[in-house]
Amino acid sequence: MGKVQPMSSKRKNETLETTASRKGGFGKLTVLLLTAYVLFCMVLTGPVAPGEAATIPSGVNTTDTVFRDDMTAGYVLGSGTSTVTVVDPANGQVLFAIPLTGIPANTAIDIDWNKSAQRIFVSCNNGMILSVDPATSTFVVHANMPANNYTIGCAENWTTAATFGWAVDANTNWLHQILNNGTIVAVGAIPIGANVELAEKRWYGGAPTAQDGFLLGLGIAAGTGFTNVDVFDRATWLFAPVAAWNAGPANATGIATIKGPDAYISANAPAGGLPGYLLHLNLATNVFTPAATHTFAAETTFDVASAGIFVTVLTNGVGGGSRIQLFDMGDPTIPMLAGYQPASATAPGGGMATGGG
Repeated sequence: MGKVQPMSSKRKNETLETTASRKGGFGKLTVLLLTAYVLFCMVLTGPVAPGEAATIPSGVNTTDTVFRDDMTAGYVLGSGTSTVTVVDPANGQVLFAIPLTGIPANTAIDIDWNKSAQRIFVSCNNGMILSVDPATSTFVVHANMPANNYTIGCAENWTTAATFGWAVDANTNWLHQILNNGTIVAVGAIPIGANVELAEKRWYGGAPTAQDGFLLGLGIAAGTGFTNVDVFDRATWLFAPVAAWNAGPANATGIATIKGPDAYISANAPAGGLPGYLLHLNLATNVFTPAATHTFAAETTFDVASAGIFVTVLTNGVGGGSRIQLFDMGDPTIPMLAGYQPASATAPGGGMATGGG
């Protein structure tokens, strides 16, 4: 789910089945945290509590991570070493590494999991889309358009009849459809500014909704510095007007969706990164809540992830290190801060992914 920043990451394929309420606990929640500046990641399993982090060597310049939907494996993209590290989400153990032989360092940027194809989707800044088979530790160049710069992309998990995934060309800010046969189709402009993330609206079961087919492009507008979200509806093949949080400049860092028509964006004020913000976008109306749903007065955000009705925000820790801040979104516009988990006493945050079951 890479971002534009060379050392950052985001969440993908988040799921959580739990009956926890706003008065209860968080159920079983797994958080994979990438601390991009110190080249390791940590896994927290079971009920969130201090002291449950496992350090995972993950290669140079870790840029992204993703869980399989069945939570049997997690995949960490080490862009600097052109490797995909396979980890066990239950205990953080490194299972093996898949070398992306022949792919130059710092070229593979974004990663996602295609459940139907059972392949890892990797987008590259040299126009390549890779298909990685974790069962055989091999990969192929699934599609290639050398003039393009695919810094953000995601796999197709809504309808898989023809599509392997999606990517945005940072040179033109056009959304491209990556077909299963390797053909690249230019769909249309997605004018979000500086690309931050491309993500699917996640479906958590229940009756279908009008938002199930949404692709969400997150960016930072040139000039104003506003946080922008552009929605492409795969059901109608139409783009919504760009939604902008225009209460003030805010540098977006990540986007996540919960059960229901709600998206949450982590962002920071441009000057010094303070304060940090958690923003709410109603996908049914395509309108931001005017005020930030939460303001981090002394903390900078690095990423946001979700599981069911729960949202986690990765921030720096006051006094150093990083922390995971936990919110219950039973009321989508009034988050309940349920506490925080120190992620590292010394390492700054980079990004994270959530999963569970």
